[in-house]
Amino acid sequence: MSPRMRRSAGRRLGVVLVAAAVLLSGCGVRLDDPPPQVPSPGPGEILRQGAALEAADLQALAESAGADAGPDGAAGDLASDLAHIAADAATHLDDLGGVWTPPPRPTATTDDQPEPSDEPGDEPTGGDPTPSDPATAEDVLAALESSSADARAADPAADADLATLLASISINRALWAAELRTDLGLPTGADGSADPAAADLGIPASLPASAAPVGRTLDALGYTQEIIAARAEGTARTGAAAAAITLREMAEDVAVATGVDGTDADPRAAAYAVDLEDLQATRTGLIAELLPGWLTAVPDADPAVRAPLIALATQAAFLGQDPDARVATYPGLG
Repeated sequence: MSPRMRRSAGRRLGVVLVAAAVLLSGCGVRLDDPPPQVPSPGPGEILRQGAALEAADLQALAESAGADAGPDGAAGDLASDLAHIAADAATHLDDLGGVWTPPPRPTATTDDQPEPSDEPGDEPTGGDPTPSDPATAEDVLAALESSSADARAADPAADADLATLLASISINRALWAAELRTDLGLPTGADGSADPAAADLGIPASLPASAAPVGRTLDALGYTQEIIAARAEGTARTGAAAAAITLREMAEDVAVATGVDGTDADPRAAAYAVDLEDLQATRTGLIAELLPGWLTAVPDADPAVRAPLIALATQAAFLGQDPDARVATYPGLG
């Protein structure tokens, strides 16, 4: 290409760029305009962000309280439990996607910045979940018992995956709250008296088909309790028989609620395989099936039914929790 042609091409390129800049300014778009506004989050993101913030706050509280905790509480290992609570909260925070923070925005020039003020209340707020004062185990207990993970799981804005995740997180926190109460020598239950494992819970009138297998588990438990009652005497026999009746009735309620009662899809049987040499082992194994069974139904359930399902799953977790075992990070989810 000749020098004349190169200069001509260069002039043409310059004209194109200048023309483009003029067009942009003429259309109301300036090259030095700030970036567009950050999109408003939808209901699901608001829910997730709230859950992440709660997890971050719990982690910070547990880490702060654990740093000043002695080797033992009134009973149990307080420092170890606080460390586990912090670790679980960190895992939950990560699996929830972390706390979203807005991207950096253009800042004002030095001439545009306001003069610093000595008036109270002008200090920046937010952004650091670390407690300003050392937290106590009681602070952690309060945070666990006031957790809204179960309410968020039941929120219609929570999709199936988020609802299941939050349901398991809420059970984890309920179990840890009970552990802390033991460590601190406090009565069982958030109200100081109630035993979560003994709560009187009903079966919802309508359940998704995925809850049907829980009916079989409850029925098998009732069958096992009948054998235990037949071998017992006195008050033990009476108690086991009453438990068997309750379990059989719950199994029937599940079959009706899931629409399988009286159909070929009903998973209940006339008899079940049990270990006659160790009925307690059979009973323990069946109880362990209840928690994952209830949780499996949560994502398929109508949002209005999720709360009672989570309550039933929480009760199952307390019934099946080994007092010598660490609370699972995600109870019922493996």
